[in-house]
Amino acid sequence: MPALARRQALVRRLGRPDALHARRSRQPRSRGEDCVTPLLHRLARRWPHAARPRRRQRPEAPQPDGSFSTFADLSGLSDRGCNEIVVHPAGHIYVNNINFEFPGGQFEPGFIALVTPDGKARKVADGLAFPNGMTILPGGKTLVCAESFTGNLTAFDIAADGSLGNQRLWANIGRQGHDGICADAEGCIWTSAGPTVMRLREGGEVLDRIELDRMCFAVMLGGADGRTLFMVANQWTGSIDVKNPTGRIYPRRHPARRPSIS
Repeated sequence: MPALARRQALVRRLGRPDALHARRSRQPRSRGEDCVTPLLHRLARRWPHAARPRRRQRPEAPQPDGSFSTFADLSGLSDRGCNEIVVHPAGHIYVNNINFEFPGGQFEPGFIALVTPDGKARKVADGLAFPNGMTILPGGKTLVCAESFTGNLTAFDIAADGSLGNQRLWANIGRQGHDGICADAEGCIWTSAGPTVMRLREGGEVLDRIELDRMCFAVMLGGADGRTLFMVANQWTGSIDVKNPTGRIYPRRHPARRPSIS
């Protein structure tokens, strides 16, 4: 089965706010509301920086017969659904939550939760302004989370038990932005603000800039050699016209490859 088909087969659709169902979504979703199940560790080890849960609180683990069983329950941490996910090579699963109804709800600070390999969940960082894309930098010792409402890329040290500490500013883009992000093997981060895709060095220096013709929602390095940047974009007016889809994936070759997995 082609790699893309394998990944598509892992997409799950939300039926209830606390349940995940094993079938492709046929409903329109915005801002990454379809997800890749966080417990598929084989996928996570190959693409550790990309998987996006949304509007659900109970990650489910695949069983040999194709059914699913609940692996972790995050509903005790917030009554809002989860947003983004990244999995550490050691098996630590990080899931963030914007912690308010979006769009239209009253802003509340969001948080990052840790789901350990035994299925237990706890908050490991909070006070974040719309936590969005996350990535783990090469070496596996630093997690970076995008805060869309401030334009910050916020870094944390990763402890041996998966706890996060030493919260600090990694970079700021000077305006609201960021959605899905990814790191490259040189320790730089690809991110976006509207139709502008940027490669940043720690401190905020822009090393590369790509202008698209529509809003970018996610970026990921991949391809056979890990040197193709895929940019997921869509025309965005605040609603989705399913009869006239405008989503596109733009590829761009770049010398800096995807980080290796250890």
